[in-house]
Amino acid sequence: MVSGFTKKIITLRDNRKLTTPLLILFFSLTIITGNVRAESVILSLSEAFFKALKANRTIVYYDIDKNNAEMELEYQKGIFIPQFDLTGTWNRYSWESDNVNSYSVIETPKMVASIQKMNSFGGVTSLNFSTQEDKTVYSIPGLQDDEYRSSIFLKYEQPLLKGRGKTVTNYEINKSSLSLEFAKQRYEDNKNAVLFNVFKDYFSLLLTIEELRIKKEIRENTQSIFDVVKEKVEMRKLPVTDLNKMQTVLFIRDKEILDIENTMQQKRNQLMLSIFNDVEQDKGKDYILTTSIDEVIKSFKQPDLSEIMSKAESLDLDIIGYKNDLERYNLELTKAQDDLKPELLGSVEMGADGYDSDKWLRSARDISPQNYRIIFGGSLTFPITNTRALSRVKIADNKIRQVELQRTNRLQEVRNAIYELFDDLETFKSKVELAEEISSISKQNLEYEIERLVGEKTTVLNTLDYQTSMITAELDMIATKLDYIILIGVCHFYQREMEKIAIPQ
Repeated sequence: MVSGFTKKIITLRDNRKLTTPLLILFFSLTIITGNVRAESVILSLSEAFFKALKANRTIVYYDIDKNNAEMELEYQKGIFIPQFDLTGTWNRYSWESDNVNSYSVIETPKMVASIQKMNSFGGVTSLNFSTQEDKTVYSIPGLQDDEYRSSIFLKYEQPLLKGRGKTVTNYEINKSSLSLEFAKQRYEDNKNAVLFNVFKDYFSLLLTIEELRIKKEIRENTQSIFDVVKEKVEMRKLPVTDLNKMQTVLFIRDKEILDIENTMQQKRNQLMLSIFNDVEQDKGKDYILTTSIDEVIKSFKQPDLSEIMSKAESLDLDIIGYKNDLERYNLELTKAQDDLKPELLGSVEMGADGYDSDKWLRSARDISPQNYRIIFGGSLTFPITNTRALSRVKIADNKIRQVELQRTNRLQEVRNAIYELFDDLETFKSKVELAEEISSISKQNLEYEIERLVGEKTTVLNTLDYQTSMITAELDMIATKLDYIILIGVCHFYQREMEKIAIPQ
């Protein structure tokens, strides 16, 4: 039987009523609306994959999700793009003097324009132009003082403790990069899963169509036995009860055909659901499925165990997710440890000023190297306690340990699943060969028994027993082939190579 873990990955089959495919399968599912036959459309496995890649909403959803992650990364990279800032302020305040019974009003409008850019170490370089007017109005004796000041200066600010370094500065960018990497892997994983479902449902429908053909052949075979029995009854060589038994068997065969036709429609709907997410899609079309299951089985070359093990470990979405989490939590740990540091900011400013008591333009023209200035600055913030940052350090450290344990467990699960998959592949390959031999022998036995019935050397019951054995052998062979083809799909699924399986045409 198929391993337990493999059953969790896939739905192996809805039932075991499947039958032997021809060497090259070319069967159609005919959907009839009223008396109008549906349009016939060739559908190979590769074409089914192409339709799913184009229309399946799951694939489209995760493609949008990937695009959003790309845009988020570009947004975070914007911190290194030069920024232009323009700010303006206006202050007005007044005071009254008791000595001279007068008051003064001061107005200080100011405008600053700057272009600034951050570097990867957290430092910010800015080129600035500022202009300011100081206007003082006295009530007595009615005087007014004006002063216009303009400046051009270059300023650099650098965190020296907290916030310094590439890891801290690129914290949000690195997080977005990890999110984008995982979004890409999630897109590929879900695309691969959709194609796997299309693959599984394609062959499930294909073999159900073949089962219907076999069921109709069995119905014809049963009719032939019925005709022989009827002739013998008319010649009074067999009792009428044998004829009644054969009539009952014919009714059973007719019911089986009705059942399989209903199942075939359900399998057709399931294939449409896997491709388009919609059972109504292409309802008026008669799909002719042309990819042979025998050809796929024949072309399958079992990969090396170590090769597929390595691929499965590197491509498993859970393992990728745990690796992604580890890197993200390590970033959080580094950021939390950085937040524990005192905040020390150093700055240097170099510029030139201009002054005038009449016009702003004159103050701008007065800017001269002779009026240069160099200013060194700094600020220090030292928290007495920082329990929140300490808690974040402990939380990040604990999450790292948890994820490492989860990743180790998942690695072991994947390895066990690969070992089980290889055991199942070997087992079902042998089972298919044995099932084909049993089916061939069962057909020969039934043909021989029918000849004996004609020659009155056996009974109707014995003939029906041989027919039942033949039917069981046929169904078991196709059930085994479906198991095997799905295991082949699982092998491609682990390697993220579902599209390659559609090469046989």
